[in-house]
Amino acid sequence: MPRAAQMNIITVFASFKKNCKFVSGHCNRHTRQIMKWSRLKKEVELKLADKLQGRLAFFTTTYANSSLGRSWVTFDKTQIANFETILSYVKYDAYYHVLTDRPPYKTHDSIDDNIRTPDLPMERGEFSQFDFLTSCWDYLQLNIDEALASKNPIIKSIAMVDKRLGKRRLSEMNFDDLHPLTKLFLSIRLQTENIKLELKDKQE
Repeated sequence: MPRAAQMNIITVFASFKKNCKFVSGHCNRHTRQIMKWSRLKKEVELKLADKLQGRLAFFTTTYANSSLGRSWVTFDKTQIANFETILSYVKYDAYYHVLTDRPPYKTHDSIDDNIRTPDLPMERGEFSQFDFLTSCWDYLQLNIDEALASKNPIIKSIAMVDKRLGKRRLSEMNFDDLHPLTKLFLSIRLQTENIKLELKDKQE
């Protein structure tokens, strides 16, 4: 990482610590609302499809002397998605993505598909740790149809690897309309289940 970028992150991190009264309250309210991470992780991973058990995993950590941290997802022990609050704040000056249902905190807009980095499931800093934890909690409150209909890409991504989503519905997914992160999760599910998407004729 360039030294200028490193100094920028260090400066922002110091600012966070200086204003920890706000940040700590923000995180503590969040933590009390969603549940202890170990339980949240267990509940979400229990919903994974059988063939993804032990292969797809969710993690989170908090930096020392701070309420900030990052969450990440691995597939076969390789990281496939990273949710880091400092990166979100540095790049977008916000704690949350606009599609994460967590008012009244400051949010940033969705990223235009025309400026996305090719082959990345998400842009650096696009989603924070807060986005990830909140989405995991919200996901547990939804049935599978509600999760699939969600506009939140994280919730919809988890739905793609949920055992409640059957093979027939998986094969009928419209791949083109999905967020890149959701496409990745769907691709993993299709691969592990050996399912091919059905090609639909376009109607005039």
